[in-house]
Amino acid sequence: PPLLGGVQTPALIVWGRQDRIVPVGVGEQYARALPKSRLSVVDGAGHFLEMEQPEVLAKLIVQFAAEA
Repeated sequence: PPLLGGVQTPALIVWGRQDRIVPVGVGEQYARALPKSRLSVVDGAGHFLEMEQPEVLAKLIVQFAAEA
């Protein structure tokens, strides 16, 4: 985390709200550490968000890429 403050590339952080392996608070820490980041928390998904909510993840990525 101390090195993340130097990252100037926009970053999308996507986290499953029900992640029992790495809690949402860690995603919040990353979002605070990365100056140009956005955190999106997905309800109904856990640690394997890409398998649990692939359509939601794809939509978030497309929206983020379109804004860049």
